[in-house]
This record gives sequence, C-alpha cells and structure tokens, in this order.
Amino acid sequence: MSEEDLEFLKSLLFSPCSRNKHFSLFDDPHHQSLRRTAKIVERLRSDLQHPQTHHWFDQLADGRIRVRWHRPHLNASRTVFLQPAVWALVWDDAWEAEP
Repeated sequence: MSEEDLEFLKSLLFSPCSRNKHFSLFDDPHHQSLRRTAKIVERLRSDLQHPQTHHWFDQLADGRIRVRWHRPHLNASRTVFLQPAVWALVWDDAWEAEP
C-alpha cells in the first residue's frame, strides 16, 4: 500500500469526509476500495474490543497479517488478511482521540 493510500485511509478512519463535499473521492474505484478497507478496519477494531471476542493473528510468508476472531456468544468466526500498515491502524492511538 502506498503512503498516499495509507494517508487517505487514515483520513477516512480518523476524520471522515462528507460524500457531498468530496464526491470525486467516492466516485473513483480505487478510493471505493480504500473506503471498504476503512470499514473493515472499523468493524475489526470494534469486534476485537468486545470482551467476549477471542482473536489470533499471525504473519504470512508474503508479509500479510492473518487475523482470525471468534465471538462465541454469537457463534461467529471471521478471518481477514491485512497489510502490516493497515493492521497497525487497528491499534493506532488516534482512536483514543475520538469524542
């Protein structure tokens, strides 16, 4: 993931922009992909913070991080593969600055 993409992803996560104000960012397929990644990171962070969630992660040979988590009370399991820079955003201190 390029530095520009990572910065855009950070902006989506920590300072969301209006669809009406920045329509071109929402129309571009590449930015749509980054928006989907932002939603995955938001949901993953939310799930991992739940007290009944068990999670495991490991680094694969190609450098990606495989994150698996299980929520027994829902009988739900998920797996996601992230780039290391995106995985770092899950634990970024900027989340703590949210109102």
